Amino acid sequence: MLRIRLLFKVIVCMLLSISIYAQNTENAEYDKLNLLFVGDIMGHGPQIRSAYDAKTETYDYKPCFKFVKPIIEKADLAIGNLEVTLPGKPKYTGYPMFRSPDALATAIKDAGFDVVVTSNNHSNDGGYNGVEHTIDVLQGLNLHQTGTFTTQSEKDVFYPLVVYKNGFKLVFLNYTYDTNGLPTPKPAVVNRIEKDAILADISDAKDLKPDAVIVVMHWGLEYQLKESPVQRDLTEMIYSAGADLVIGAHPHVVQPIRKENFKNSAGKSIPRITAYSLGNFISNQKQKNTDGGIIFEIQLKKHKKTNKLMVGDHSYIPVWRYIERTAGKTTYYAVPISAFENASTDALPLSTASKAKMAAFAKATRKNLDSNGAKERKVTLKELGLKSSNPKVGYNPPVNMIKGAISLSYAIGNKMSGMNATKGGEGISVSHYLSTPVQRKLAAIADTTKPSNSGIETIFKYEPKAKTGNQAKGGDRRINKKPNKRIPKAYFKPGISTKSGNAIKSQTPQPPGRPSPTFQPKLGKYTVQFQASRNLYATSTLPFGDVEVEQASNGYYRYYTGSAADLNEAQVLLSQVQAKGFADAFITKKKIVKDITRALSFQTKGVDNLSYKVQFQTAKNYYTIDKKIFTEVLVIDTENGWFRYYTGTAYNLSDADKLLKTVQAKGFQDAFIVTFEDGKPRK
Repeated sequence: MLRIRLLFKVIVCMLLSISIYAQNTENAEYDKLNLLFVGDIMGHGPQIRSAYDAKTETYDYKPCFKFVKPIIEKADLAIGNLEVTLPGKPKYTGYPMFRSPDALATAIKDAGFDVVVTSNNHSNDGGYNGVEHTIDVLQGLNLHQTGTFTTQSEKDVFYPLVVYKNGFKLVFLNYTYDTNGLPTPKPAVVNRIEKDAILADISDAKDLKPDAVIVVMHWGLEYQLKESPVQRDLTEMIYSAGADLVIGAHPHVVQPIRKENFKNSAGKSIPRITAYSLGNFISNQKQKNTDGGIIFEIQLKKHKKTNKLMVGDHSYIPVWRYIERTAGKTTYYAVPISAFENASTDALPLSTASKAKMAAFAKATRKNLDSNGAKERKVTLKELGLKSSNPKVGYNPPVNMIKGAISLSYAIGNKMSGMNATKGGEGISVSHYLSTPVQRKLAAIADTTKPSNSGIETIFKYEPKAKTGNQAKGGDRRINKKPNKRIPKAYFKPGISTKSGNAIKSQTPQPPGRPSPTFQPKLGKYTVQFQASRNLYATSTLPFGDVEVEQASNGYYRYYTGSAADLNEAQVLLSQVQAKGFADAFITKKKIVKDITRALSFQTKGVDNLSYKVQFQTAKNYYTIDKKIFTEVLVIDTENGWFRYYTGTAYNLSDADKLLKTVQAKGFQDAFIVTFEDGKPRK
């Protein structure tokens, strides 16, 4: 037995020696450069307010990056996408016109970033001053910047961007699909995704004899977890022209990292790695999958004798956006998930509800990336310079879920949809309709629909048990102290609950139905207002019902949704709207607005000579007789060599808008609605 142990130790030592020798040999033969990329660095209204210090009347974003700073600083070059403008003075605003304080750039520099790209759909949000001052601030902090320029002459001199680091010469190119319809203020220049311009820029970049050409694209469809056909076509074109790496941003969700073979200009197959979208690095977005992103790390290796470039190891680190609320102060953090999901630290005490949200984002992100061959690099608290601590055990009471209970949104009288009923059982109940998660202890209720003397029905009845053990020592975290919520009977969907006098046990919970047509709830005093976009979305395509639309003088559209009798109910309604992604929504008093949807979605069905189709164009003829994606497609070969398509038929603008979104969801972002008269496009 002793001999076997000695033999085992000898073998292990030999293997370690071989591994060390191989590593030393590789280090002797290759120069290495570690690159790090992050996604959208955003500045919504709540982020701006959270960074403001009323005592000093200044802004400070440095805490946002404190937990990722050790990771960023370790990279040889760290590259970020700044999706705001820096106008240099108030008024600072979030969506839809992103204008943030200069302090955001200071925090980016402090976090360890080296390169910032600025060509995106919000580049023109601050006008010419926004373009110019953003560039001045970034370059004044000794950050490399590219994608936007104060003049064409400046672009001619400083583009492509050349960066020297550790013996490597890198060239960076940056482009955006659009600027949200805002024209670029002269004499500024914002790089747009234009085929001829990109090919010319890559050619100029190759003439500089760099070790690598890196292209950062602001592209794709928002909130889509897979890349679009347009993204894939552009990627193929970019690699065929000679680029070495393509990194994407804009969809606000993480898209796949793919290692694929492409043909270069000589027809030779070359392996390339593409990160189609890195998601949100820091933001206030709350739609599904938008509360985080990834850090993408990749190593470049250059042979010391031949100067031949190789792409080495690459990996991703999931990052979650955590919003801490303490003593009236809100702070946004970019949190590397793997360091905190299975460990606790006093530096960031996450609640059970927060960990659950973080875990949900991590699960979805890992599933999307790992299924396409990407590998995650795990981060530890030690790497972040933090010490783990024993978790503080608080009182998390079990919950008896009430089968058949309706959502809180219906209890306050609005008509928002999207409630998913949850099966009963023991466990933690988290309300997704409140800005702050609430954990409650619900006593068993014998009859959830027992009529009261007032003729309305008791919905929630909280009867916490007497405190025992740790609870009596202050561990009880229940915060609900409000009286029972009561709503009219008509809000119940028939068949969900019983009046037998016994607890409901056997029925499957269902989402609540709409109130019956005969029931007219009292009009509340307050409603929630938000401003969605320049395009008029038919109310059926919004995540809410009961929506009124008003056209604003600035060309945008105001939306009013829901009805609340008092400010407490209005606050709950507001949190629901914000949870759907409209972070800058606010409470306002109910008013009568002119319904412009009827005027704009006029009915023309039955008029033989008038209809609508969706037009788009591509460089390839995708749609021959087999009609690969859409039916009813008219293809026109244009004079410039592109192919123009008309698809679908609608007889009102509401239906045409739905058709447009279907086409855009297939990857054709620049599609638009065209009026047809007598079977031909109206000029």
